[in-house]
Amino acid sequence: MADATSEFVERVASVAGKWPAYAGFGTFMLYLFGYLTLRFQLNTYGVATNLGVFDEKYLFAGSRFLVYLGMTLPNLLFIAAIVALLLAIPFRLMPGPVRERPWRALRSWLAQPYRAQLTGCIVALIMIQFLLRQCLFLNNLLLATCLPASWIGKVLLAGDTAQALYFSALVAGIAATAALLVYALQSPTRAAGTRVLNALLLFLFAIECLLLPINFGMLIGSRWLPRVAQVNLDKLQDDNAWLVWDDKDVLTYFILDNNGGRRLVTVPRKDSRITVVGNDPIFQLIFAGQPSCR
Repeated sequence: MADATSEFVERVASVAGKWPAYAGFGTFMLYLFGYLTLRFQLNTYGVATNLGVFDEKYLFAGSRFLVYLGMTLPNLLFIAAIVALLLAIPFRLMPGPVRERPWRALRSWLAQPYRAQLTGCIVALIMIQFLLRQCLFLNNLLLATCLPASWIGKVLLAGDTAQALYFSALVAGIAATAALLVYALQSPTRAAGTRVLNALLLFLFAIECLLLPINFGMLIGSRWLPRVAQVNLDKLQDDNAWLVWDDKDVLTYFILDNNGGRRLVTVPRKDSRITVVGNDPIFQLIFAGQPSCR
């Protein structure tokens, strides 16, 4: 009992000694995710502004992304549990040798040199090329005449449930890449080709992780804008105004006049008075019923 207690104390002391390094790395990743979220969210709006190196907005945006990601994981587990339950019933009715045959075939196939690495690279490339990078086509939309002729525009205009399912699918694909990466790193083969493929798979996995907050910022984080009224009455007389960006020096508004004209207006912060009267899905308001660009 004393040995177990002393071992526990030593482990706690070891973790406590490395805590500043863990905290520093976690803060850096939080700021990185927050910067990617905000930077590409502003690209979606079409707002040209300079983001400082250090800003508390990055911390809040990164925290929002991690909270949304954390809420996505239980949804994935719930869906996986339902699928597993539906498959478990007929699977249990099969004879034992029949149930083991697919697992043995899969383990034998992945045990062959390079197969786990190549499979992981293929999955990662499919995720990056056909899913994760599609959001990069959504630029300068507040002043655009139409949405890009791509299916990603439908995801942007979808409701909360559809967007949550799409984000869950992205997380599931990245999780599949992560599982193949862990399996590949545990492979006993140490050939030069294996190390190269492991490095390539790790690089592609890192790209997936960086593209995930970008998708969150462009598809989910940019969807809602606060509608404001009584915005600096000396300069803006239009009631259809939304606050796009709140900086320490200036405020940027999106104005939609009664004739359908759109513009972005920046005014000094000290001259502005803000009254928030609601939150609107801005892209659904300006693009609903309009055809995509050809």
